[in-house]
Amino acid sequence: MLRKVLCAASAAVSIVIGPAVTFAGESSGIAPPGAVVLEPSSGGSTKSKLSLPTGLSYTLDASSATLLGNVGWPTKGLPGGFDAALSYGFNPHIRASAGYYTVQEFPAGFAQGTVPLYLQGLSAPIGSVNLSQNAINATTMDKIFVGEFQTLVRVGPIPLVIAPTYLSRTASVGGSDDSALVEINGFPQYVHTRTFEQQMVAFTLPFLASPKFFGTYTFGPQWNVNTSGANATNAAQIFQLLSLEYHATPQLRAFFQPALIKPYTPVDPYPQHLATLIYGASYAFAKPFFVQGYVSTGVPTNPIDPNRLGVVSITCQQLPCSPNQSAVQIGGLKSTQYVLQIGIGRPSVVPL
Repeated sequence: MLRKVLCAASAAVSIVIGPAVTFAGESSGIAPPGAVVLEPSSGGSTKSKLSLPTGLSYTLDASSATLLGNVGWPTKGLPGGFDAALSYGFNPHIRASAGYYTVQEFPAGFAQGTVPLYLQGLSAPIGSVNLSQNAINATTMDKIFVGEFQTLVRVGPIPLVIAPTYLSRTASVGGSDDSALVEINGFPQYVHTRTFEQQMVAFTLPFLASPKFFGTYTFGPQWNVNTSGANATNAAQIFQLLSLEYHATPQLRAFFQPALIKPYTPVDPYPQHLATLIYGASYAFAKPFFVQGYVSTGVPTNPIDPNRLGVVSITCQQLPCSPNQSAVQIGGLKSTQYVLQIGIGRPSVVPL
């Protein structure tokens, strides 16, 4: 019962795309697409000149994901996906890129626990639903397109990359689309729970550069192209991303990326304030081939009830209660997974 209704309301993967920045010295060749490249002088220090990569670069990989933690679903493996990105540097100061990314996850709170069952118009529950006995397939595949145009400028001695960016996201949930009947302000409404478009302007500042270490700070405003569903406002929100890299060898790179992002899905009355973390490593074992693994996690998304994960309650519009007349209220959404990628070109990570 309620499988279609519940599985369509999955966790909110949130994406920040800005100009990836990396240090190219001893570890050149494993920078992500759209990278800002710092070239070291013969003494190991960086030159004063900072440039964007010129010419064509690409990424094409296949990925698999594994759930970390117990969400009540009988299997840990998630469907495979792929990423494809293309970048072209017109000169050392101007670069354009476009990419298609897939992200797999399964949020907690859709296949375990018991939630109250209400009838529309009544304040007291009429029963309950045991999600552990009615396992819901909340397997989610986010499909994200990103396009950006990067410009490198200098503010005095400080290099700065400015990147106007467009992002479009759709998703499939439980093998179907992302439409669902959900409770919005106490009333049922059909929405595409994970489909939206955003615009943003990313500003990236390098703050650490050596033959082994590189760090950048990216920030900027982001906002939805259009509002829908429960969206009550659309003021620009400031996202932040810290990126730290350690280049152990010319082939091996480790990375650590905490972020504070502001996704705004149709089930959100106001933009989320979501802290996320991605960490992992990539290895270029033979040009142009690479393998990369990383863990992605974060605090619960969705501000309706961040202290309760997944489905909070179910409301029947009329009796008998059927799946197409049952609306769910979604609380905090959280998913942690390990992702393995094998591909060609330059490995990249979409910060979540």
